[in-house]
Amino acid sequence: MKFKNLIAAALFAALAGCQSPEPKSAGSESLSYPAREDAPVFRALIVGDWGRMGIEPQKITAQFMTDFAQANPLDFIVSTGDNFYDNGVTSTTDAHWAGSFEEVYADSALFAPWYVVLGNHDYRGSIEAQMDYRSPNSDRWKMPAKNYVKTWNEDGITMAIVFINTSPTEDKYYKEEQYRRVWREDSAAQKKWFRAVMDTLKADYRIVVGHHPLYSGGKRMGAKTQSHLDHWGPLFAQYRVKTYLCGHEHDLQHIKADLGMGHSLDHVVTGAGSEIRKTGEIQAGAYEGDRAKTLFSLSANGFMTLDVHRDAAVATLWSGGQPVHQFTINPDKP
Repeated sequence: MKFKNLIAAALFAALAGCQSPEPKSAGSESLSYPAREDAPVFRALIVGDWGRMGIEPQKITAQFMTDFAQANPLDFIVSTGDNFYDNGVTSTTDAHWAGSFEEVYADSALFAPWYVVLGNHDYRGSIEAQMDYRSPNSDRWKMPAKNYVKTWNEDGITMAIVFINTSPTEDKYYKEEQYRRVWREDSAAQKKWFRAVMDTLKADYRIVVGHHPLYSGGKRMGAKTQSHLDHWGPLFAQYRVKTYLCGHEHDLQHIKADLGMGHSLDHVVTGAGSEIRKTGEIQAGAYEGDRAKTLFSLSANGFMTLDVHRDAAVATLWSGGQPVHQFTINPDKP
């Protein structure tokens, strides 16, 4: 793929050189994109933790997103939350809408629909404003509710994404003044909603998207993700969720987790849209039973793409305009 913005690439390389250890991955030197010759039925880009009024790492990442989307047109984009730092937005006319979103992701290649979840920083502002906002660029901002389902049907293939609001399942937020907005939420009702959705949801591919990770090898490894593992892990196991995409950790990670009941989960952190932090592998003893293993981790800006084919979906993590990790998601069994 030829990238037009050489200055952005040079700046990214300089930033990555001082921030990023070597990625933990198997066989990344042989990666290529596209991984298959046949065109996907759906193509998506997933990015999180990005809205910082166009600071340099955000702009550089946005340029690589643009370059990808120009060469590989997108059906939709997913945001894994923390859309606006540090305190969300105050209204639908907040300066963040222009400075962090419209003016940064300004190329028409990124005017595909953006399906969005809320992050914890979004909860410090107006949740209603994020649900009410209408983008002047193809009405691309899509957040109809705090929890919702979107289904795509094309060429006999159905894909469903369940978007969940994870701040109410961070137990410590109910003791923190800055998250008073979370105190109004009802996590029991939210999980009841999730069960009702999953009881009837039929699709060739079912993916769950939220903000907070259940597992991490980064800053929040172990106890700091346990609340979400306790709330969502049993539900993901019960409903055989194969893939969970999240952010919150400012890095790229792919974790394979054994949720019990004979079920494993591809757990992907893609929260590297702007600021980044150090990350690494899950250490022994971090999670009870050591049932989560790091397959890939990288402390660098980037995003994820998903190419959905009839027989399998190919997930690719990108950094510096290059594919750095790839894995396959098989369709759900009937």
